[in-house]
Amino acid sequence: EEEEEEEEEEEEEESEEEERDEEDHDDPHATIEKDLFDFPKQLENHLSSLDRDAPLRPVLVHVESPWERWEGKLGAGRKGERKILGEMDQVKEKKQSFDLLDALTKSGAIDVEGCHAHVLIGYSHCFEKSAMRCVIEEGRNPIEVSERSQLIFASGILGVPVADLVASKDLKRIKKTSPDLFAENR
Repeated sequence: EEEEEEEEEEEEEESEEEERDEEDHDDPHATIEKDLFDFPKQLENHLSSLDRDAPLRPVLVHVESPWERWEGKLGAGRKGERKILGEMDQVKEKKQSFDLLDALTKSGAIDVEGCHAHVLIGYSHCFEKSAMRCVIEEGRNPIEVSERSQLIFASGILGVPVADLVASKDLKRIKKTSPDLFAENR
């Protein structure tokens, strides 16, 4: 009876995998609507709810100076003008950019459709011990630990369950090493 139950479970998992593989995740017209101001807090809550060891740490990303700005008319044979921006110019340009965005959206009252926002979010995976100590002292595979962190992070960024991110050929292996990522409410 146990063998039959195991076979039924495996068949169920295979049919779930097939359904997931058939879904189209590459819809170029799909949109992700998120409040970008609350998103870091939401991501942090997601990470802390799934990440038992908490090895993911936010990273501050600093933009390197100097900034360069290119101005000019576009078109064949037309040249632009390159200008290096000092610190004061950078502050001024940044303020002007946000003022323009604020004016176009009437301080956020008007939705901006058909635009792309490029947001850079940086996190680092920090091992408490070296990879070798992780293997020797804890008997843990550091690659699996890192893979788990990547899945948790991707799930939080994309807003989809971890199961949707895993290739069907790897699903069984990852479910074995991180079963809590596949709980019903995740």
